[in-house]
Amino acid sequence: MVLGGLGRTAHIIDVSLTWWVASRLGKPKRHIWYNPILKTDIALADGQQLPDFPDWQVIYTPGHTDHDVSLMHQPSKQLYIADLIVSVKKRLVPPYPVCHPNQYKQSLKRVSALQPSQLYFAHLPPRAGDSINFDDILAQAPTLPKNHWHSMRNRILHTLGWQNRSH
Repeated sequence: MVLGGLGRTAHIIDVSLTWWVASRLGKPKRHIWYNPILKTDIALADGQQLPDFPDWQVIYTPGHTDHDVSLMHQPSKQLYIADLIVSVKKRLVPPYPVCHPNQYKQSLKRVSALQPSQLYFAHLPPRAGDSINFDDILAQAPTLPKNHWHSMRNRILHTLGWQNRSH
């Protein structure tokens, strides 16, 4: 959680990105404002069984953000990965933002190594695990953070004519 002005800005950007994605998917704009100060109900650890659901295991998959988790139904090897992968123009790609590129790539490799039978996404219909080209998505993953802070910095530098200078 980021506090202060940066945290409030990140919250507004998060809500705005949600509305933008909804409009791109042809969905109506709805009230989605949430309290920007989040409180943890249950802290989950990597590899832990989901409380009250012993067949489900927590898989820590950071990169998109630093706190992403996926959930695996162990008996069937079905895996919910939220928005670790999204679709743009019917092509599977890394999400925006990718705050931690190295962690993101490790998370993709980990999901691939689990050989899930089925993948469930936040914004896509389910797909068979073996139908996902993880190497292609890895090749598209950024090497530097790709988020609103870096995008804004790059826009400012480009506008000032400093896009090729080191900082």
